[in-house]
Amino acid sequence: MKNKKNNNNFQLTMTEEEIFDTFHYNQQYLIDNQIPEDVLRWALQRANEYLVADDEIFVQYPDYPDYFCSNYGRCISLKAKGREPKFLQPLTLTDKYTGYTFCRPKDKQLSINMSRMVADVFCPNFYEGQARGTLQAHHIDHDRTNNSWKNIALLPEKLHQAVHRCDKKHGISDEFQICVAPVAQEKEQERR
Repeated sequence: MKNKKNNNNFQLTMTEEEIFDTFHYNQQYLIDNQIPEDVLRWALQRANEYLVADDEIFVQYPDYPDYFCSNYGRCISLKAKGREPKFLQPLTLTDKYTGYTFCRPKDKQLSINMSRMVADVFCPNFYEGQARGTLQAHHIDHDRTNNSWKNIALLPEKLHQAVHRCDKKHGISDEFQICVAPVAQEKEQERR
């Protein structure tokens, strides 16, 4: 297993077995698109950074090959001159969210908030027939600064709004709502 306090003597990237033990979806994408060990080691040393947790993993963001996001909301760019890895500093995108700006040659920039970035790579889509891009990233604990993959769930917009309304009105915890939401939605579709 990785040791976040010493980048020099331990393996920093996850093995296939560790990925299968930690993540229960999107496993092959994570394996195929994990940042190379030497690049991660160089980025960490260059920025005087450490892994924030033993299970932190950096994986290429879909369609943006020069950007690797972690399951804790951090991002490494290989876009700099000579493709030197660099930790990106989060930007304030709105009054509620922070995130990053990605760019590709001859293309528009993509401004993406951290929770959406984490959700796009690490969170499952439980809503068959609904495109991932139409779902919203929901912070289970309501803390928009907690962008851990364990704190984010993809929800349809109407369900996301209902979760927040229900929580405010009745004080029902999101953990309960997230567990029952897919079942409730399935029952609603059966009634139609």
